[in-house]
Amino acid sequence: MMRVAVLSALAMGLALPLLPDHPDFHLYVAGDGQDANMVTGGRLALWHATLARWRDAPLFGWGSGSTFWEVYVGWTHTQPHNVVLQFLISWGLVGAVGGLWLLGRAIGATHRTGIGDARLLPLTGMLYALLFMSLLEGMLHYPRFIMMIAVGFAVLFAARERATAG
Repeated sequence: MMRVAVLSALAMGLALPLLPDHPDFHLYVAGDGQDANMVTGGRLALWHATLARWRDAPLFGWGSGSTFWEVYVGWTHTQPHNVVLQFLISWGLVGAVGGLWLLGRAIGATHRTGIGDARLLPLTGMLYALLFMSLLEGMLHYPRFIMMIAVGFAVLFAARERATAG
């Protein structure tokens, strides 16, 4: 961990002088702290608008798989940066409950295997990090993340089967 910390600090130290002098490249801009919506990068407004739009079709949602057409908060975005809201607006309460139940079952079925085998801990950590991030980002919207999550679960399921068979 010390190596990672030192190398990260070194990388940051080398990158800072190369940073373009434009706010789009800054990690923090002075105006970002003016209210809670700005601190969350507009997510609070997007979450509020997504929830309000979902209430217009609560049982089956809007079916588009995106907030791009349903939600406008001064800008459009493809997903609401929250997996629960994403499931609700896309599939409604019926689909969201089913999707979250399946996700919970997959976690429950693989957790003990992933935590119990030291070789699987990095994979399990990555899987849990991506799933946790899905509460604030689009991890379960974009294929590149869905593939990593699916492969993570597949490896853990295979390891679980191998452990119970052998």
